[in-house]
Amino acid sequence: MLNPAYEIPCRQTVSKNLIPRLYNSTLEVLKKKVENANAVSLTTDGWTCINNRSYIAVTAHFINDEGKMCSVCLGCEHFDQRHSSDNIAAHLKKLAIEWKVSNKIVAIVTDNAANITAAVRQLHYRHLGCFAHLVNLIVQHSLENIAVMVAKVKKIVEYFKRSSNALAKLNSTLTRMGLLILKLKQDCVTRWNSTFDMLKRIVFMKDAVISTLAVLQTDIEVLTPVEWDVADKAIDVLQIFNEVTIEVSSEKTVSISKLIVLVSSMSLTMETYVNNIHLPNEVHQMAISLNNQLRKRFSDIEENELIAQASILDPRFKKYEHV
Repeated sequence: MLNPAYEIPCRQTVSKNLIPRLYNSTLEVLKKKVENANAVSLTTDGWTCINNRSYIAVTAHFINDEGKMCSVCLGCEHFDQRHSSDNIAAHLKKLAIEWKVSNKIVAIVTDNAANITAAVRQLHYRHLGCFAHLVNLIVQHSLENIAVMVAKVKKIVEYFKRSSNALAKLNSTLTRMGLLILKLKQDCVTRWNSTFDMLKRIVFMKDAVISTLAVLQTDIEVLTPVEWDVADKAIDVLQIFNEVTIEVSSEKTVSISKLIVLVSSMSLTMETYVNNIHLPNEVHQMAISLNNQLRKRFSDIEENELIAQASILDPRFKKYEHV
């Protein structure tokens, strides 16, 4: 429209010429960045998409000459082989050679799946379990103590997700009460903090949800006053785990040096809830479970040489002795 004389390239030109050219030029720039790095750490994970095709992604993280944290995706590829440790190790080795980082890898961070941890050991690189993944496992294990209440909340959320009429009534109720029109959130086992987000949102919308369900006269079971109290107190207990997960999920700053401090913060916070006799029984048992799981999974965190060195070298922490 601005320049009628401009000839728009055809689809074949875009797909077979322009995009490959852009890809290759971008690839060269990224390879140069990685090549200039003195040391890198890798993160990797595999998953199966909705079409039942398996993929594996590998990302390199390093600090550039300007002291900035950089991340470069080395590959996100279809992985049709059996997910054995040998095949995963071969794939990681191939990418490391292709990007010339074989002798620069300080550590590889993965989840705790046996096949991928074995693959890293097979390559003789230092392995670190994903901290946020471990925190998620701790929370998921401890949520069993409030499972009855959580199941009821999930059914309420599912009802409003399925019924457009119910959702319209809920939005109308929110407007009438002078509240923001927000969506109820559903939890997902593989999505970190999702149960916390679900509980926090429905407690915020409590009056509107109760009023709407009463008007609609459905057979959906509403939470009892005691269960609403359990949900409210559970949010308080889980808040620290939500904050920690957000803190370590930063892509622009180094997080490994914070781990010892964060574990200490979570443990101290849980101890205060364990000693709080006024909590509902289910929430109190959840706090005890969270405290025990923290000890089980992180009791030896200060003995990890890499984590300890990072904490000592961090200017924020190296003058303080961990208690």
